[in-house]
Amino acid sequence: MIDLQKHIWEGWTVGDFVERLAPELDRIMSGCSWRRPFTTKQELSTWCRENQPYYKKHIPGVVAYFARRYRQEMIYYHRFYVESLYPENRRRILRWLFRTFSVYLCETMPAGYKGRFYTQDVRFPKAAFCDLTFSLRGDRSLCLWVISYDLHTLYLERNIYVYGKWHNL
Repeated sequence: MIDLQKHIWEGWTVGDFVERLAPELDRIMSGCSWRRPFTTKQELSTWCRENQPYYKKHIPGVVAYFARRYRQEMIYYHRFYVESLYPENRRRILRWLFRTFSVYLCETMPAGYKGRFYTQDVRFPKAAFCDLTFSLRGDRSLCLWVISYDLHTLYLERNIYVYGKWHNL
């Protein structure tokens, strides 16, 4: 629970800062502003610090309040497609996806798998996929597509692993 009555500076409380920032932040997060909506807590924290009146230091209560309020918009969805001539490599990638992320759809295809998973506060988990595919770099038939998007900011990114390298399209 966030204490909106907590004193911050010269009579200003967390609730006062929230009240002053809320109208502009509502416009930003609804897409009615020139600024694109925030997708990470760090972006939100920086904006709050720069736009709060008088006191230009980080206030954890203010950031926590808005992060909780807009939590649903900070989820990224990903579609994946795995194809390889080697069934063990396909199963290994699929097993890793289920262990690492929240996979909510998976279908078997003749040469691989396709499905969907989601992450919070991470657009495309590039480092994790690079670590996984490093050990599979000898499989020249491996093709892995990951399309990442979120429904709030219309962010879209397409990454393809083919012929032993990652490509961002």
